Amino acid sequence: EASNAGRHLRKIFEAFHLYTRVSEAMLSRHIVDFITELILYRTPEQSSSRNSSMVDEIIGYMGEHVAEPLPIEQLASRVCVTPYHFIRLFKEETGLTPHQYLIRLRIDLAKYLLKTTHLPLKDIAERTGFCSASNLCTSFQRNIGITPHIYRLQKKEFIYDHD
Repeated sequence: EASNAGRHLRKIFEAFHLYTRVSEAMLSRHIVDFITELILYRTPEQSSSRNSSMVDEIIGYMGEHVAEPLPIEQLASRVCVTPYHFIRLFKEETGLTPHQYLIRLRIDLAKYLLKTTHLPLKDIAERTGFCSASNLCTSFQRNIGITPHIYRLQKKEFIYDHD
């Protein structure tokens, strides 16, 4: 819905306007959600507000529990639908399956932690819901195109070059 796009745009604006500490993971989420809303914008007759609010609820829940295992059955039961129906509705609303969306959230959080902390990969993997540093590295490489180690080094070089 257009109101959802406006809500995400407002959160992006507020993050910079208020000069608060900006979480790259949350900012990335709002940017992706804003763009997704624009792409999937439908008139009110075409889109069910119940589906939108259901997906919004689950996205919020995923963000709050990103480090925990989140099986489809658990997510679907939170909004009282079958797993198949849940996956279909989630993909209609976001353009991604719940699993793809969760991986994106986890990768975004890992990027933020790599950039802003000196935590070892094992700890970052724990905080982002990956079972191990190996799983984090594999998923990071597949989604970002480089290893977490190279990402961390590039971000440090970027920060030092512009000081």
